[in-house]
Amino acid sequence: MKNYMINPYKISALLVLLFIGNTMWSQKKVLPLNLQEAYFNLDKTIGIQNTRIFTGVEYIENHRMINEKHKFFWLNEFVPMTVLYEDQPYFNVEAKYNIFDDALLVKLPSQRGATVFKLLPNRLDGFKLNSIYFKNIYEGESGLSGIFQVIYDGPNMQVLKKHKLSQQKISGRELVHYEFNPQSPDYYVKYRDDYYELSRKNLLELFPNHKAAVREQYRKYRKQQKDNRDGALVAMFQNLSELSNDIAQ
Repeated sequence: MKNYMINPYKISALLVLLFIGNTMWSQKKVLPLNLQEAYFNLDKTIGIQNTRIFTGVEYIENHRMINEKHKFFWLNEFVPMTVLYEDQPYFNVEAKYNIFDDALLVKLPSQRGATVFKLLPNRLDGFKLNSIYFKNIYEGESGLSGIFQVIYDGPNMQVLKKHKLSQQKISGRELVHYEFNPQSPDYYVKYRDDYYELSRKNLLELFPNHKAAVREQYRKYRKQQKDNRDGALVAMFQNLSELSNDIAQ
């Protein structure tokens, strides 16, 4: 595989923009529209192919996929995303999330076609597809790592969803292809810098002064999750967060 290293920005007049909004976005923290436009215009001026987002590894697809059972989130095609890479936001980047290999791919246009890059996991902070947010955890101290969807982002906690796929090799008469099927996702709760697997036991430890309420909310969640697990989770954590900010220290 080729390793492509692109030189950093060299536009001093707009350098100040690189130091604004460097914190990881959340569902409640998004760059203002005028700043988004400034970043977008900067990338357009110097050419997005000359920015840090194209510091990565050339991607070669190893699986032949011929139907809708592909290994990408939502669509098997590149769509505009907002990407946070090395603490810098990039807007309208043609990208797609490879769930099976847990990688974000970006497409670099050129006169001769396009090159697909896999972004380096130690530099990827997160990305946004429409109103869906993902964060990347790189070698977390708790052992948790990878790309996670942010299901709930409250003042004290986040709820993260890990999408998973299984692989099936299909051998035909003339060719072999692969199909990928969704598996039950894993859910985690982040409090401060620690991550916990979602369970009633862990919630009781986080809300030691509201055990009765936690049990009640968890019962409701278990009843509702078959129809809409993500929605039931959001409702549960919204209710828990309204009880008190008095989470275990």
